[in-house]
Amino acid sequence: MHPVGDQLASAIRSLHRVSRSEARARAVAALDRVGIPDAARRARAYPHEYSAGCASER
Repeated sequence: MHPVGDQLASAIRSLHRVSRSEARARAVAALDRVGIPDAARRARAYPHEYSAGCASER
């Protein structure tokens, strides 16, 4: 299992010729664009930590 940001960065790198740090920045920006609060911190979270049932994350 990999953190969400790593998964997104991997997908970005498979489509674009960018550095790991640029792919990571794009992943964080994507999370921010879709309304994920504190995107940089949440990029380090694992998928199971994104439960829609957790009121504290809304």
